[in-house]
Amino acid sequence: MFYGGPLDDVHLLEGLRENDAFLASLVDPQPLSRAALDRRPVIKVAMFWSRAAEPPLHIRNASAHGSYYPAYGDREAAFVHGLGRRGLPQAYRVEAAGLELLKRQRIPVRLQPSAAP
Repeated sequence: MFYGGPLDDVHLLEGLRENDAFLASLVDPQPLSRAALDRRPVIKVAMFWSRAAEPPLHIRNASAHGSYYPAYGDREAAFVHGLGRRGLPQAYRVEAAGLELLKRQRIPVRLQPSAAP
């Protein structure tokens, strides 16, 4: 479940197959400083691990929470879930197949920084 940030509504991936495909597109886990995530648009993610999770889903009943950062300026899209070594957020690069899946669900894959007035 993707919500918040630039999204006007909640967006769901369609079924287990689509969820598995998105998770498979997350590669190259890297610890990322919190400063590297500052001033980037973020979309919140609620994850439901149970195959029995049926709509209506609610954020408060999620098994886990994460953050999706669309590509922004010269930075690649990243998915952050959990903490890695040294307590830093664990960031995964989102491969092209995952970005295409998000596009089909009308979830932005790239946002442009606003021009300064």
